[in-house]
Amino acid sequence: MTSVLRRFRQYVGWSFPSHGGFQSIADKVLQAERIIIVYYAASIYISAALVIEIGALTRDTAQGAWDFLWPLVWVDYFDANLVLELLSILTLVGALAALQFRRYRLVRLVFALLFFLTATSVNSTGGINHPYHAWLMTGFVFVLLPDGRIEEFSRASRMSYLTVLLTAQAMFMLTYTMAGLWKVVLGAVAFLADIPGNFSSMALSWTIANRSLQTGTSPLLADFVVLNPLVVWPGFLAVMYVQVFALVATFRPRLHVLWAYALISFHIGTWLTMEIIFIQHVLLLTILFVMSPFAPRNEEMSKLIRDLPLAKVPFLIAERMRQKVALKARVTS
Repeated sequence: MTSVLRRFRQYVGWSFPSHGGFQSIADKVLQAERIIIVYYAASIYISAALVIEIGALTRDTAQGAWDFLWPLVWVDYFDANLVLELLSILTLVGALAALQFRRYRLVRLVFALLFFLTATSVNSTGGINHPYHAWLMTGFVFVLLPDGRIEEFSRASRMSYLTVLLTAQAMFMLTYTMAGLWKVVLGAVAFLADIPGNFSSMALSWTIANRSLQTGTSPLLADFVVLNPLVVWPGFLAVMYVQVFALVATFRPRLHVLWAYALISFHIGTWLTMEIIFIQHVLLLTILFVMSPFAPRNEEMSKLIRDLPLAKVPFLIAERMRQKVALKARVTS
């Protein structure tokens, strides 16, 4: 198992800094706690927005018209609208408590559970959407943070703190990698079947046109994308690249900020072309990766480029060809 983990770390390029030792880890824990603070502060805003959203849903949904998912099946035995509004308010209070008492696991757990129930309410009207899934997942991961004051942490506790943060980053980026791999698989299947798919130059234009017809909307750049497929096609390929290797980028700290902004640009792009945007994901990318304590500052551009997934492939191919030529020369001589 140790050898497998070692090979995985070698492939993704992950390692803690070799300079600074204990002090370096202590500094990163301080930066990591700032991320926790910002996450729970942002949770207050998101929970307050959920209070408004749940209030609107209860006004539009009659008693008995809810289609409750399994975590909320018990609500049917009560006044559903009243229970849901109370849950949303309790979630807001829980977010406030989680910020103030973030060093206590029980408080973090209570907030995660309350947020889970309130976010489930939004998806209990007959359709499933996922704007809150990543935020909720991150909240449950943060429950695992060691309790206590970080100034008094042992080295083991500090490493545990950073490991939990890295876990939250990896699980969040895994969602993008899964989405990217699905696009690649569907594109490969279509290519092998000789039918239009995700690797077709018209792929993005067809998707945008179909979306506009279904929703009756006219996003700002929809017409440009539909009318200029070859211009925007490289951008679609770039999106698949960024999504597929999002998880790998998690373990290459030099890529944290770059990948965060690339994915934020993707979300902005989906708004400009389809009027779809996940505000919570944009915020989470900013908190977990733009503010990442693992990301080195003022790194040389050449090092960042070398860390890009697949960037070494051309050099490896060139080296392999050079070796073959050299071997052939020795044999003929």
